Amino acid sequence: MRHSAKKIWIEVTAVKNVILSQLYGLRKNRTVFLCCIGEVAICTAMLVMTTEWTGTRTASESVASGGLGMMTLIIGPLIAIITGIICADDFTDKTINHELTSGKMRMQSFFGRAVLAVTISVITTITALFVSLFIAIKIYGWGDTVTLSSAIIRIFLTFIPFFKLSCFGVMVAFILKQPYGVVLVFIGIKMMLGIMSMKSTSSILMISEANAGKLCMYDNYITYGLNTDARFIYDQSCDPELILKSAVIALVMSAVYIIIGYHFYKNDDLN
Repeated sequence: MRHSAKKIWIEVTAVKNVILSQLYGLRKNRTVFLCCIGEVAICTAMLVMTTEWTGTRTASESVASGGLGMMTLIIGPLIAIITGIICADDFTDKTINHELTSGKMRMQSFFGRAVLAVTISVITTITALFVSLFIAIKIYGWGDTVTLSSAIIRIFLTFIPFFKLSCFGVMVAFILKQPYGVVLVFIGIKMMLGIMSMKSTSSILMISEANAGKLCMYDNYITYGLNTDARFIYDQSCDPELILKSAVIALVMSAVYIIIGYHFYKNDDLN
């Protein structure tokens, strides 16, 4: 029993050391930092444009009209860049070869990068959505179309598809071993799935990043009065069935992505 516990502790410590090493490298890499700033700027611009194009007067109207969902559709490239740099950058300069010859096992090397890539990707993307939302609130004010808490809950729910998307990025990174090749392939595949989701059944929506937008949408109803214009009433509750389906599919697909990624890395001759 003690031997097993000691072995597990050694494995965890080795993974932690890989994570710390990658974090040290990220502090010197400005690409991720600049991409995060760019993503916040683009997300904010998307919300502002939605507000202007739809003629809404407040941030809550823009969010309810689909602005939050539109923001999630441009998150993919940021996840691709983060996972590509963390998981594939060390292949280009053979750092990963030296790491393995120094005594680390492939499982430790893989999961140290995978855990960090997924964690940073999810935290960064959700933070970008929050920052963009609060910038829009500063510009337009919140209003009373929907409650702020309902928007915050929907942003947190994007953890589910962003986690799945990050695991996909990890898999692609360990297959291609080229950080910017990951970005190109990642964007191409995700665009293809996005196009399919617009013309196909809801099952495609569940497996693509468009699912994040679906989780952020508000169901609405139109009411008419004798002396008033049509008015939208938004359902601020979240669909439990959609959340459950999204979570189950995300867990299954994430596990598949990680297994495939590790399989390629385990059997790679690293030439």
